[in-house]
Amino acid sequence: TAHGAAFSQSMAGNEPRMMIDTGDVAGVPVNGNSGVTNRFGVGVVSAGSSYRRSDISVDVAALPEDVDVSSSVISQV
Repeated sequence: TAHGAAFSQSMAGNEPRMMIDTGDVAGVPVNGNSGVTNRFGVGVVSAGSSYRRSDISVDVAALPEDVDVSSSVISQV
């Protein structure tokens, strides 16, 4: 989130969420701008449906040039 790790008000109370850590890189769009990492490099986004595979992606084009990415897509169940 823009002001710290918190749950978005737009998410339903029972909706699964995923916390993203970009290693202190702020302002990184996650999942097509559904979330943005805060000044600590942490963001919270909706994780799709419970008990189903969810893919979360980081916009690598928005990262600084000196940042290396091991994987831009994370899949979780």
